[in-house]
Amino acid sequence: MSNDKCFEVKINAKKIVSKLNAMKQEFTDLTPFLKLISVKLLGAIDDNFKTEGKSSGEKWKDWSDTYKKWKIKSWKGGTPLILTSSTDLKNSIIDEIEGNKLTIGTAMEYAAIHNFGHKERNMPQREFIRFGRKTFEEILEDINEEAKSRLQKHCNS
Repeated sequence: MSNDKCFEVKINAKKIVSKLNAMKQEFTDLTPFLKLISVKLLGAIDDNFKTEGKSSGEKWKDWSDTYKKWKIKSWKGGTPLILTSSTDLKNSIIDEIEGNKLTIGTAMEYAAIHNFGHKERNMPQREFIRFGRKTFEEILEDINEEAKSRLQKHCNS
């Protein structure tokens, strides 16, 4: 015992260290967390298509009057939602988890024009890959629940 200590207790903490190492392993692979995040983000994108952007904060700009008249006349079954005349764009959005990285996107050539707009083509921005505050709050809740569940598993074993 060193001179500056008047009392010292040593505990064999092999079990505790072993548990901590096991917990550390639970959080090394982020794939389960990325899957939770992906489900939430893809759901939010789907909601954007269904609500024409309202679900993430701002409704998309409507069609021009001329285009809207043509669309209604040529569409069978009422007025289609913006960006849903076909499901190609919506169905092209995919998620990819590689290592500890999540990518969500689409390979559709015209997707960027719709998402960001195009002034030369007079195409307004209709940001379908956009997320509101609620989505991020839900993601944090899901991550917290998953982390608690994983930690609890080790505490009970």
